Amino acid sequence: MDMKYNRAIIYSTKPLSGKFYYRDIFRLLPSKRRYRNSQFPIKLQYSVKNPSANYPLDMKILKDRRDLEVLEKIHLLSLFSQFYFYDLGRKYMFIKKFSSMNLKDVPRGSIRFYQDLTLNDLSVIEIIFPEQIEEFLDKYYTLESDEKNVFRKAMYLFYIGIKLKNKHPSISFLCLISSIETLAQFDNKEQNKKVKESCSQCHSLETSSWKCKECGNPIWGIGTKFKKFILKYAYMNKQTSSNNKFINKLYSTRSKISHFGAFLDSDLFWDDRQFTVNWHESFLHKDLIAVTRLCLINWLILLGRNS
Repeated sequence: MDMKYNRAIIYSTKPLSGKFYYRDIFRLLPSKRRYRNSQFPIKLQYSVKNPSANYPLDMKILKDRRDLEVLEKIHLLSLFSQFYFYDLGRKYMFIKKFSSMNLKDVPRGSIRFYQDLTLNDLSVIEIIFPEQIEEFLDKYYTLESDEKNVFRKAMYLFYIGIKLKNKHPSISFLCLISSIETLAQFDNKEQNKKVKESCSQCHSLETSSWKCKECGNPIWGIGTKFKKFILKYAYMNKQTSSNNKFINKLYSTRSKISHFGAFLDSDLFWDDRQFTVNWHESFLHKDLIAVTRLCLINWLILLGRNS
């Protein structure tokens, strides 16, 4: 297969001070800011494998393919690191080959909070990648097609949850919950096959792998699957009262938003009451980001293992 190379400018919430090379798939290189208060630009170089070197590719199709390649990279980087990466949709360029620069590598380690567009932690001065980022990327690029498809959906929902956190916090909250639910459904696909409806109109069930704890009737078990998934991938199946209380609060908040329109207080900008920050909701949202990120990464790493 013939290899083509493209270059794009992406951005992040902190500057990239060094280089990051990942196999023959993509490279990140620092770029200078044009203005003092502008975004932090990063040079992204990436490879695209064409199905046939002799086939005259339609430019519209090729542009769409390049758009998808860039989106995939910023979604991966925004999940695997603790920084938000984004694309302003500017012109992409073809290049003959990857650049090689005599630069230090991007520093490795961890930081306390996820750095998004709403948080400017002055103690964090540059992008830091986790020690295992190559392992994360290796796992992603070797996923089977059905696994990669569902992981991309979950990763996309996580990314949108980060993107909308400031302007649309309630929708952001639902996206993060849905990201977890997407993988939870996939994890339980064999059990889901055992669900049989007794009525196609009201969707009451005849059989199911999940039962109501009170009456014993079969249920869809959506909440049960969600809670068990977080316990498994965020807490390694360690059930404590604080873990259970937190997970239940996440799900009850999700249900209130999606079923009753009980938005987060930070969304009620039209409310006549004097606005005050609901710190409980704010920290719940922040903790949800951390848990969602942890669940997705651990699911990826543990996939195929006996855990």
